This record gives sequence, structure tokens and C-alpha cells, in this order.
Amino acid sequence: MAIGCWWSVQARSSPQVVKPVIERRTGTEEVYHLPERCPLCNTPIVRVPDQAMAYCPNEQCPARNLESVIHYVMVMDMETIGEKLCEQLVEAGYISNVADFYGLSRDQLLAMDGIQQKSADNILKAIEMSKYRPFWCLLFALNIRYVGVKTAQLITGAFPTIDRLLAATEEEIVKIPGIGPKVAHSLYSWVQEEKNRALITRLRQAGVKMQDMQHTPTGPLAVQTFLLTGRLTGMTRSVAEAAIMHLGGTIATGVSKQLSHLIVGEDPGSKLAKAQKAGVSIRDEQWLLNLLKEHEALL
Repeated sequence: MAIGCWWSVQARSSPQVVKPVIERRTGTEEVYHLPERCPLCNTPIVRVPDQAMAYCPNEQCPARNLESVIHYVMVMDMETIGEKLCEQLVEAGYISNVADFYGLSRDQLLAMDGIQQKSADNILKAIEMSKYRPFWCLLFALNIRYVGVKTAQLITGAFPTIDRLLAATEEEIVKIPGIGPKVAHSLYSWVQEEKNRALITRLRQAGVKMQDMQHTPTGPLAVQTFLLTGRLTGMTRSVAEAAIMHLGGTIATGVSKQLSHLIVGEDPGSKLAKAQKAGVSIRDEQWLLNLLKEHEALL
């Protein structure tokens, strides 16, 4: 398998509310209220004004920790490790944070339900290969708030080594084109926390690569640029962008005459009209799915 940064669409596609099914209503429905406390750690739930997402702010919450572990595994392409095994490893106490993956032993894996010697060897191989993912992929995998695929790529383009990023001020981060104050503050705050710096130290000691390997993109999509607009139904936008970049394609920041393809999902925004005016090739989601499957970029 080529070294990349993508994960299974089927495994991590987000559920979406498409429309209310009014004809199924009986009149007994009740208004749903979000829980006021986390059901696992009992911490008061936080909802940021003007944002749809509500979340548990407790960084020691077992559910948050497990999701961070699963996110890291998927993004770092440890394809032989599924969510069930992540749960088992966390429950057994073998994984308390993502750096623990690089200290897992064959005996610990064999102690897990359903893991045989061949499976254990494949898991250890996948963990070893994850050390060589692109730096932006690692940054995204660390599950820093507001740092997605494209943001991570922009950040590592400006700060191509972990040491340069650790030394960056919030003012320097916000000067990166495409990075706003909210992202800059979140990233800067994250790297200043001692526990996060300790995590980075452990990952470095394990041999995880933490520098941007400057090279000309290669792959079947190396000379093509893509931009996505609208809501995708078969995969998340992050999955699509990561798969495109794995094949050498570039994710554009806006519509221009140089754009190769505009991928249009449901309810597209103003980018569609701009692309039509500029004469850009307009493609639907199915076209993109077929392209990615053709090159085996989706599992």
C-alpha cells in the first residue's frame, strides 16, 4: 500500500438529516432537548454561540479519549485497526493516548478477542507504516479543534517542521493565508499545553515523522486541481479531499479559470455559478466516487 492519508468512507461517513418525514408523525412527538451533562463523565455540556455543535469540554472524558484514538487510527491509515479493537485496547489499558500505539507488543494484541498471530503482525506493520505519513496528516490526526485536512496542509506548508510550529506565535499562525483567528488561537493554545508537548515528544521518540517532505506531487491526479461545494452524501468532504490529495491532486481555495474540476454536491453555493462563468469542468459526486474507486483511493 502506498503511503498516504485517507480512510474508509463506509467506516467514518457522517450521518445526515435530509428532511423530516412528516407523514410518519403521530402527534405524540416531543421536542428533543440536548443533554445538559455528558452521559459518561457528567461534565456540563458546552455549546458555543452561533455553532451547531455541542460537546463535552472535559479532556479526560473517556468518550472523548476513545474518539481521539479512533480518529488518529483512521487518519494515519492504520487500516487493520477498527473501532472495536480501539475500544478493546483502551478498555484493557494498553492505549491511554495515541502515542501508546507505538509501544504495543505482539503479546498485548494476541490477548485481544479475535486477534491471531497473522492479524497481530499486520497490525504492527500498519502501526510502523503510520510513522511515515505526511506531516499535515499527523497534524490533522492529532484532533486539534478546527484543524481539518485543508487547514493542516496550509499550516504545515508555512511551518514545515514540528519545531518551527512549536516555536510559532499566534500572530505568525494567523498570518498564514486561509487561516483565521479562531483556528490560529485553537492551534496555538493546543501546542502550548504541556501534556500536548509531552505527547509530541513521545511520538517523536517513537519515530513518527514530523516534517514536511518537500516534493512535486505524484500520482494519477498530480496535475489536476479540485474544489468541492455543496453537501456530499456518500462521503464526508474531509474524506474526499484526503483521497484526492493521496492521488496527487490539489485542493484549490477558490474558483479560477485554472481549476480543473468543481465537484458539486447537494445545495451548492455561489461557487457553482462562478465555475460555470469561468468555463470550469463541473462534476457531480458520483463522478468523483467513480474516479477515486478506479484508483483504489477509497476502501
